[in-house]
Amino acid sequence: MDRKKAFTPHLEDVKRKTENIITAVIRDSKYEATQVQNWVDKITHECIDYLQQVNDDFKYVVSVIIMEKKTGGFHLFSTCYWDCDQDGTVTARYDNPGLHVLVTIFGITLD
Repeated sequence: MDRKKAFTPHLEDVKRKTENIITAVIRDSKYEATQVQNWVDKITHECIDYLQQVNDDFKYVVSVIIMEKKTGGFHLFSTCYWDCDQDGTVTARYDNPGLHVLVTIFGITLD
């Protein structure tokens, strides 16, 4: 396996950078439905820009969920059928008193 063609060695760095992106975009914002699309667009574009710098030989999927923090629970599940040695997924979470943010990134090799 060519490590340069694998996403798995980048998982920790991608998670850390994604958490930093979320924090920079959301900061201490309160949930505002009118702002959600702007936040999602900014987080998504900044993640994709960063991921292309990491390695542009992958296909990336970036999913962003922003929810108002209420008393109800929230569960998110995903599964993939892929090459576990090369492909990978990262989930970054951010919470503040008013909202939850979950960003899931899938990195899939093109080989």
